[in-house]
Amino acid sequence: MRTRQLSLLFLCSLVGAIFANGLMPLLPVYAARLGADPGVTGYYLAFCFLTLAVGAITAGWLSDKFQHRKLMLIIVPIGIMPAVWMMGRATQLWHLVALTATVWLLAGMGLALLSILASLSVAKEARGKVFGILGLTNGLGALIGGGITGLLVDHWGYATLFSVLTLLFIPRIVAAFFLEDKVVAPAPALQTPKAQASVRLGRDFYLLFGASLAAAVVSYMGMLVRSLAMDQRGFAAAAISSTVAVAGVVTLPVGLTIGSLSDRLGRKPFLIMSNLVAVAGMLLLMASASLWQFWVAVSLLFVTGSIATSVGSALVTDLVSPSKRGRGMSLFSAANYVGGIAGFGITGYAVQTLGMSATLLLGAGLPLVAIALLLPLRQPGGVATAPAS
Repeated sequence: MRTRQLSLLFLCSLVGAIFANGLMPLLPVYAARLGADPGVTGYYLAFCFLTLAVGAITAGWLSDKFQHRKLMLIIVPIGIMPAVWMMGRATQLWHLVALTATVWLLAGMGLALLSILASLSVAKEARGKVFGILGLTNGLGALIGGGITGLLVDHWGYATLFSVLTLLFIPRIVAAFFLEDKVVAPAPALQTPKAQASVRLGRDFYLLFGASLAAAVVSYMGMLVRSLAMDQRGFAAAAISSTVAVAGVVTLPVGLTIGSLSDRLGRKPFLIMSNLVAVAGMLLLMASASLWQFWVAVSLLFVTGSIATSVGSALVTDLVSPSKRGRGMSLFSAANYVGGIAGFGITGYAVQTLGMSATLLLGAGLPLVAIALLLPLRQPGGVATAPAS
């Protein structure tokens, strides 16, 4: 991939990471201020992640059909900006729900389009490294977003926070203008059953999808419990968002290092390792009471997410041919968002009925499900070769 293309994709991804990582720890607290209990908060976030998944899948279809990825990457943040600004002026919970759902729908499209364009721009031998570099945006975005959003809320309130987040999308629009678009010839229409089977995503892709879905559920369960538990214990907004900032520092080198290693050693061992780290993070979160304990627990969950994103994206690129990559990358992105739907929806209800500790213990078992799905995945060591279209 050309350095300029990688730099522009990095900047676009970084803006989204700052926005998401800075806002997500505070959204449950903001919803509570507008009257939401833990159950309603979980359903609210689950619904928003449903729109995120719809956006990602829609982007994959539009990407393959119309091939205008650059244009869509310009339009998406333009649509996001007014909705983000109005989120800070919401006076009723349903206002916040509707506006967040709109933002998340467009954000899902933008994230999927960035992944698709990156997968079409990268050479086979550098997939892990490139997705590892792009994965750095999550840690850096967590450091920046988590470091400033809580302070903005504590000193100037939510309206100021959302005004600042609105302006954040201006450099993303500018960067998108200079991206190099990629046009891929669509797969030919094939009529025979054997020919139609050749354009399917394949068994290994769906095993990876299932494992990613289970891992994502765990991550979002932990994130919601973190916010609810810290708010109940009286932590300020800056302390809650600081867990993301600290996690960002910890995970900054992970994506790049693990991504590069996966080019040589294979993807599957690192994905299995990331799920074992998730188990440790959930168990530690269950015992957390002090701020430093929340820092460590959230950092472990972020490490899991960083590896899953960078190595998982590279593995999708290994497994899926260019003509199907728009669909494959968008579905892989949607696994994370569907995990958010399930994770938030389950957690809000479970916290009210079972309590936080039991909810986290339940979540700690899900990474083992992900590992069971990864074990039969046929992934050769080192750099994998994508199947012929």
